[in-house]
Amino acid sequence: AGLTHPFNTTRGVAPRWVNGVIDSVASGLGPINKTVLSKAPGVLRVEGNDPLFSIELAPGSSAASMGDTLDLQVLANSQGSSIDQMNFFLNVPRAYFDIVDQDTGTAGLQPFADSTGAFQTPSTIAQNDTSAGTAEFIKLNFVESVILGEVVGRVTAPFDSSQTAAKLQLVVKNFSGGASLDTVLQWSSEPGRQTVFRRGTTELATPARDAKIILTPRARLIVTVPLEGRSDYADTIDAHLRLIGYTQDITDQTYIAANDVTPVFAGGSSTLEDSVQVVSNSFGTFQLIQIPAGVYEITAKAPGFVTGRSDTLTLFNGSSKYVTPTYGSDALGNRSPATRLTSLRGGDATNDNQVDISDANLIFSVWNAVPADANFVRDADINNDGVINSIDLGFVTKNFGNDGFGAPPVFRTINEGGDNSAAIAKVTGVEDVEAWWPGRVFEVTIQVQGMSDVAAYGLRVSYDPEKVKPLAADQAVSQGNVFDENPAGSLFFHRVRPGAIDVASGRIGADWSASGDAELASIRFVALGDDPGVIDIVAGQVVNSAHVGIPVRVEKARALPMVAALHQNYPNPFNPSTEIRFDIPTARDVKLRIYNQLGQTVRTLVDHRMKAGTYSLEWDGSNQAGQGVASGVYFYNLEAGDFRDLRKMTLVK
Repeated sequence: AGLTHPFNTTRGVAPRWVNGVIDSVASGLGPINKTVLSKAPGVLRVEGNDPLFSIELAPGSSAASMGDTLDLQVLANSQGSSIDQMNFFLNVPRAYFDIVDQDTGTAGLQPFADSTGAFQTPSTIAQNDTSAGTAEFIKLNFVESVILGEVVGRVTAPFDSSQTAAKLQLVVKNFSGGASLDTVLQWSSEPGRQTVFRRGTTELATPARDAKIILTPRARLIVTVPLEGRSDYADTIDAHLRLIGYTQDITDQTYIAANDVTPVFAGGSSTLEDSVQVVSNSFGTFQLIQIPAGVYEITAKAPGFVTGRSDTLTLFNGSSKYVTPTYGSDALGNRSPATRLTSLRGGDATNDNQVDISDANLIFSVWNAVPADANFVRDADINNDGVINSIDLGFVTKNFGNDGFGAPPVFRTINEGGDNSAAIAKVTGVEDVEAWWPGRVFEVTIQVQGMSDVAAYGLRVSYDPEKVKPLAADQAVSQGNVFDENPAGSLFFHRVRPGAIDVASGRIGADWSASGDAELASIRFVALGDDPGVIDIVAGQVVNSAHVGIPVRVEKARALPMVAALHQNYPNPFNPSTEIRFDIPTARDVKLRIYNQLGQTVRTLVDHRMKAGTYSLEWDGSNQAGQGVASGVYFYNLEAGDFRDLRKMTLVK
């Protein structure tokens, strides 16, 4: 202030001398006597008086956030003049503030509290209320008078508005905008509501100064929660926001109301419980808004997944932070390990923040349940595909033994699991039985061929309960060798019901998966008659190490013949070859030989033990040495256990 250019020029550089020394150097960049400070080797002194206001609010400028209570003082100075009336009419933005009643014992809203420091003699409060206002403003009114005039505030120059004439309180309403907003508390000058001082009918007023309130939104968190084994992360997430050092979530009602998609009032009261549920999008992202300033940590819990937590978060009004809460925690709540995981770990079907045998048991107890079923458990549907099956069990077995405390396991990065589309399963063993009778105990094996990357599987085997029945539960089903080579072992489950047996298993850990051919399970039955009926796989699924499950192809079991039979060859007569079909109902030693009309053996087509089934063999008209035989009539004979039969055929060349 007060710097001048010593030369009558519009451009140039000149020093500023104060008390005989250079105080600053200024360069003229415009009209005479207007300079811009470029260097100040000494002390720059700025002197002058603040503009004089008769009426203003203190503080005249402030920042506030939602829920803050503003304590404001009405400052007055009559500029050395004697007044007998103070008229304060204030317009408050309705959308952003609520008025605090200063006298709850008096009917109506009393927006102002009188101060005894303005008028020194007894005064009268003629008005302390609100007008109807407008859609934009709440109109506050305060009129105070005395019989004889008085000077309010400083009685000598320089006059300033230092005397508190009244007080009021405002509460900031819900404000959640993305940026700060300037609002103004306006002193009214409209007819009939003029903010002035009076002496009798004479107005004695110098300018009133409005107050600026900068509204700042509360803090915001943008949270991303990736879920292991899923490409679509959308789900309902339990978000727990806690101050550092606390074990309970914050109970700020505005924060809870702004974020919780399933609000619950505690005990029927008007107080919201502190639990907050949010819905994430397909990328696993959601927002938490209206967070009061503080130092926090946030934990996130998705159905079926172990909780992840964030690092320490320092939040203040107006701040926005991005966070991925995938750290583990130790028993004291300290994060572990030092670097966050790539995603939350799946398999917590029981919602106890652990992955253990109880989760596997729960999943299998509600096997194949869908949301429409009464026994469906959402947390057991780990991948949220609407059915509880071997994919969900695969999460449990992969993360088995890991919980929300201590160092989590080391994960392999799996970009794409193996392709099991070539895998095919079948039931074997029925055709190996030599004879059937009531009480006959036999065993079938479920085999799979062509595996590429199998981490878990589930299947259902059907049987006719009127023809066979499984042995007692602890003897009926045994685990196959499919996961025997996994050093960490496996989990195996089965359930026997009339007409169906469910079997499921998964390898423990994430460092190994099955490939090639193997046995999935063995089942022992007892025959109820001389026919076992059909025992077959009716549904099956194999799951790879990326938690992708596909229906397994099933080689359907053929119905076994009821009796042994030798069928007529076709074609007949034939040239150069013919097909010979025969049936055997049980496994037995089989001989199929061809004779000429002299009874001499021309060719032996079968001479070994065979399983039960229907067979078709070709004779190409050659003898045992591979030489073609002459045209004529030939005979073929089947011996299968105690069965004998002979048929005739004709070769025509």
